[in-house]
Amino acid sequence: MRAFVLDPSQCGSASLRLQKGRATPALGPRDVLVRVRAVSLNHRDLAIADGCQGYRAEHAVVPLSDSSGEVIELGKEVRGLRLGQRVVNTFFPDWTSQCATQENTRRTFGADSDGVASEFAVFNESALLPLPDGLSFEEAAALPCAGVTAWHALMEHGAVRPGEFVAVLGTGGVASMALQLAVAAGARVAVISGDDDKLCRAVHMGASYTINHHRMPQWQDGLMAWTDGRGVDQMVDVCGDTLPRSVAATRVGGKVSVVGDLASQGTLLDPRQVLERQVRLQGVNVGSRSMFQALLAALSVNRIKPVISDLFGFDETPAAYDALRRGRHVGKLVVAL
Repeated sequence: MRAFVLDPSQCGSASLRLQKGRATPALGPRDVLVRVRAVSLNHRDLAIADGCQGYRAEHAVVPLSDSSGEVIELGKEVRGLRLGQRVVNTFFPDWTSQCATQENTRRTFGADSDGVASEFAVFNESALLPLPDGLSFEEAAALPCAGVTAWHALMEHGAVRPGEFVAVLGTGGVASMALQLAVAAGARVAVISGDDDKLCRAVHMGASYTINHHRMPQWQDGLMAWTDGRGVDQMVDVCGDTLPRSVAATRVGGKVSVVGDLASQGTLLDPRQVLERQVRLQGVNVGSRSMFQALLAALSVNRIKPVISDLFGFDETPAAYDALRRGRHVGKLVVAL
């Protein structure tokens, strides 16, 4: 089979090497062989390719964590899936329904073990979920990391309710799904971005209020004005360095979900901000299999489809990495096989 691997001696998209004739992994008794039909990229994949955040592997690893495809072979003890079934994989193969622990969030695809940038991939059956009929392979591949993260932030940690004020930073994969989920739940949503075209897209997706942070660097003031001085009920922060402003924009007793560190160089957050405003601050690192199941059900009922910015062919995977680094997309970048 064909697969991309990361050359540990290189960085960025230059580290991607296309291997041909790579052996298909053998199946264990509870394993499933999937013909991969689509994969998507996350900012984590840039960090892995760059060797950042302790991700640099000592051997050539197959990158990427998010995929969808068709079941083509079953281990002898697999009972919950069938041949030909359309499936999507979970981000954490060992985190099923319980709370997050060091043990069940230790292993991920595309970093600690081979990922999904290949024509075929093997998963334990517990790391796969059946696809609803309304989602294409490309749409499903956009969900394992970004979609589940947005669900965890807003529905599990946030428990968003109709009429609440929600603010979302950015328009990438997590942010665009958070916007769609919050709107479907009846919330009023503000989106902060530095690109007017992206903000226009956000309005078409249901945003009630937008702020260009280049014109309003202290965007927390805009959010306070939007909420008549009360502050938003929930904040989804994808950047890291913006955390002090996110807390300042949140109402007393509100919630801030920290879902990324895209621009973080180390943030100094005054604990008095959190204490005085009694803000519930929580880190959100994707989510469990059961959260993914709930997300898929919600997307089906509400007829929500993840936003796909650009679609690449498998041989164009390095170009997809470069596009992710440029950051001009809205939603997700997907590679179709």
